[in-house]
Amino acid sequence: MSADPSSYLNQRFVSPADLADSINVERLLTRGRGTDFIGGDPATTGPFYVFVLRPDLNLFGENSDAQRYLSIGTPAAPRKLAEYLSGGTGLIPLLTNLCESYEAQDISLDVHTTGEGWDGAHQTVAKSTLHGRQDGRLSLAFQEWSGTPVTLLHKIWVDYIEAVKKGFLSPSQVNMNARILDYATSIYCFQLLPDARTIEFACRYTGAFPVAVPFSSWSGKIGGADTVKVTVPYAYSFYEAMDAYVINDFNSSIGSRLGISVGLGTPYTGAGNTERSTDRFAYYLNFDEAPKTKPDGI
Repeated sequence: MSADPSSYLNQRFVSPADLADSINVERLLTRGRGTDFIGGDPATTGPFYVFVLRPDLNLFGENSDAQRYLSIGTPAAPRKLAEYLSGGTGLIPLLTNLCESYEAQDISLDVHTTGEGWDGAHQTVAKSTLHGRQDGRLSLAFQEWSGTPVTLLHKIWVDYIEAVKKGFLSPSQVNMNARILDYATSIYCFQLLPDARTIEFACRYTGAFPVAVPFSSWSGKIGGADTVKVTVPYAYSFYEAMDAYVINDFNSSIGSRLGISVGLGTPYTGAGNTERSTDRFAYYLNFDEAPKTKPDGI
């Protein structure tokens, strides 16, 4: 039996849609479905994913000296890690799986003053957000694994950048002819709701590359047996957040190849409290590939 709309209980709540259309004078709680732009619950953080696309380092070219110069194939530079850094197609699953945190940046609007009079009176007007979008730094924290794959992957990456800068190695002829910075890549970050599907925040860092190798994480002391976490700083050329074309670029560069895509629509309600579900029009992160079979005994 449905509740009487005029009952005391129903009068103690307002619809989430009312938060956008009228003042909640009595500061009542919210209850019910959301709208196309506001959900039925307060926002809370859930899982996040960081996708680092592969750069296109010239590590396995026909006439390349990179394998010898960077010791590729030795424990100091395993070949599999080097393969993650070449090809320029897809992403680096290792970094997605081991990334533990990232911190998004604000985009600030610069201002300047104009029309200052003899007594100092002036007007402040908007200038541009360009300063807050370009030439910045991003830090990603990773759980390191036995064999130091995160540390060594970034060592190969940084060593290659320095070798190219000094002329010891060279990019591929294709990239040189096209004037492509082969060691720079893009990094996509998605913050989801606890349903692990609804994207609340999405951003992209373009022209990104590591600017340090996290060797400091390997400092030791007698009696220490802590798990190792490494933090890697990246420089980037441009930062874009919550723009529709970032989602489109993600789908075109990743989704068609790896079964990871971002969809636009309304969520699947499923089981649970349908009164608190939302029909909000939003982006949803989809993993299309089937999960890998677990080993026997697990």
